Amino acid sequence: MLSRYTMFELLTKSAAKYTNGVAQMYRPDKNSPYAKITFQQFFEKARAIGLGLDAIGLKRGDKVGFIADVGQNWLPVSMGINAIGGVDVPRGTDATAQELTYIFKHADCPVIILDNEKVYQSIAASLGLFEHLKTIIFVNPASPQTPSNITVYSLKDIIEKGNAAHAANPERFGELGARIAEDDLVTI
Repeated sequence: MLSRYTMFELLTKSAAKYTNGVAQMYRPDKNSPYAKITFQQFFEKARAIGLGLDAIGLKRGDKVGFIADVGQNWLPVSMGINAIGGVDVPRGTDATAQELTYIFKHADCPVIILDNEKVYQSIAASLGLFEHLKTIIFVNPASPQTPSNITVYSLKDIIEKGNAAHAANPERFGELGARIAEDDLVTI
């Protein structure tokens, strides 16, 4: 039973109750067998992502554009955003440049997470319209030319920052989660 209905509570309680149970299955490659992720592994990845986002300045209520296809990273990224009070603004990579421009311009995202460089190239010409954008995070390796006012990270960088933040202050994730209210926005 959840004491509060927040994504942070769902994440932490599920990991505690079903530690070694299967939380997620995915195929690393199209024809390979399914790999399994336990609730504990899922929790640790989502926590690392959340704390990594916190380390780069994401605040409660900040919107994070998240453009990727469903896969092994979708759920932990989304949960990491929500577990620290961020609001995910998700869309698949099949979104048009016009759709993405509209979404990012109107959501005022300080951070966008993109699946790959191809998605970045579709919005590169519109970056000047995104007044609040400070950071782009790539799920898959990429190294595009970006404006000097935008910091670029890989998802691996964010996870490393989050793990370092957890090692330095193991209470931080709980502190961030405790600030979330049941009626806080989770996704748009």
